Amino acid sequence: MDVLFRVTADGAEPLVVGTMTRAIVAAGAGAFVGVRFRPGEAFAFLDVAAADARDAMLTPEDAGRPEIHALAERIARAAPDARVRAIDAWLSSRLARARPADARVRRAIDLLVVSRGTVRVAQIAAAVGVGDRHLERAFAERVGVGPKALARVLRLQALVARLDAQRGSVAWAELAADAGYADQAHLVREARDLAGVTPTELLRERRAEMSDSFNAAPLDEVTTRGERTFR
Repeated sequence: MDVLFRVTADGAEPLVVGTMTRAIVAAGAGAFVGVRFRPGEAFAFLDVAAADARDAMLTPEDAGRPEIHALAERIARAAPDARVRAIDAWLSSRLARARPADARVRRAIDLLVVSRGTVRVAQIAAAVGVGDRHLERAFAERVGVGPKALARVLRLQALVARLDAQRGSVAWAELAADAGYADQAHLVREARDLAGVTPTELLRERRAEMSDSFNAAPLDEVTTRGERTFR
C-alpha cells in the first residue's frame, strides 16, 4: 500500500493506494512523492482494512486519516528535497499510536520474501503455527490479498530484478524456471495479468527506464524519491 502525493503548481493531491492485483498507469502533469509500505505494515498507520482498499485509490478520509490533507499542504510548499522529510516526520509522529503488528503475518511475509514467492501457502501456515484459513483472514485484513496472491507479486518482482541485471538477449525459458514459473507460458500469463504487458514489453520498458535514469534534468523536474522501512 502507498500514500502518494501528486505535486503540481496548484498544490499536492493526496491518495491512499491499496494493494493492486492488476496493472494501472499513473499519468498526468506533476511529480509523485510518497511512501510505499512493506506488505502488511500500512495497517499500523491507516484506519482501514487492507482488503477494503484492494485495487482502489482512497481519499485520506476513506483511509481514516484526514490529517493527511495537512501533510499535503506542507509537501506543496516544501522544496523537492524536503518532501520526503515531511512524510518521514509524519510517519514518525504516528509511531507511538500505531496499531500493533501481527508477528505471525510478519513472519509469513518474511518467508514469502526470502523465497521470492516460491514457498507454498501450507508450508507458511505450518511454519507460523496457524491454519490456512486463519492466515488468509489475517492477510486480508493487513495485506489486502492472500498469501498466494502476494507470492505472485513477489515472483514477478524477482523476475523484474533479473531482467534489470540482463544484458543482451534473454533466454526466457531458463529465466522462467529460475524465477519459479512452471514454464515460459506461465511467465507470459503472469506478466500480462499483473504488469499488463508481455515479458518482452516489460523488458523493453525496464531498459528504457534505466537508460533515462542517466539523463540529466533540471532540479525542478526531478521527483525526489526516498524509502524507509517502518517495522
